[in-house]
Amino acid sequence: MRGCTNYKNLSEHIIILGWHGLKTEHMVDYIRGDEDSKDSEIVLCAAEDIENPMPDRVKFVRGTALNTPDLLTRAGAKTAKYIIALGDNDNETLSAALGAAAVNSEAHMVAYFDQQSFADLLKAHCAHAECNVSISIEMMVRSAQDPGSSRVQHQLLSTLEGPTQFSLRVPENAGSVNYGALFTELKRSHDATLFGVAQSALGDDLLLNAPSKYQVDPRTILYFMSSRRIEPSEINWSELSSK
Repeated sequence: MRGCTNYKNLSEHIIILGWHGLKTEHMVDYIRGDEDSKDSEIVLCAAEDIENPMPDRVKFVRGTALNTPDLLTRAGAKTAKYIIALGDNDNETLSAALGAAAVNSEAHMVAYFDQQSFADLLKAHCAHAECNVSISIEMMVRSAQDPGSSRVQHQLLSTLEGPTQFSLRVPENAGSVNYGALFTELKRSHDATLFGVAQSALGDDLLLNAPSKYQVDPRTILYFMSSRRIEPSEINWSELSSK
């Protein structure tokens, strides 16, 4: 309860660096709302002098700062599946993310910043990190020009209501697939909507609404909207590659 427990023996778990009240509670709700993560252990880390704010939902580790070796060791950062960094400010988020990345360079790192400069700095030192930067200004303009846009973005990212955004990687042993055929198959067999492809998870090669004749190669990442996560094994790649 006081955050002194050691969870270094955990593996494939999720670490949240930073406590932000309702914001963090919603984050846990979204994690639990995804079938792929609903049973994963979550370790919440805080630098405040508090007890576990969600004792029935997460494990809790407390330290003097989010980037201290002691806190990261007790949180099991070395064997975590992915790590979310959200400090009280961009400086704290950056230091927490860099500290965690130094312990585990394999875990998928996700960090949120208010300023792009901090995101760029993290990417310069931690290429595998995925940085989210506030899009509040862009969202306000889009909502003004296209009323209701904010609710579209909200539902796309929420695992708690309606269809949401998921991704999968085309298997290495699959042949090249026509985007149009894949779009049709996902809608026909899974009632899912394919809307984007990328060759890398963190690069700038995202292609939304690709042409129907675009060739989707093995290891391509597919982004789609669906009521549930679709596994690569649920798609008949050999049949699609012949179309």
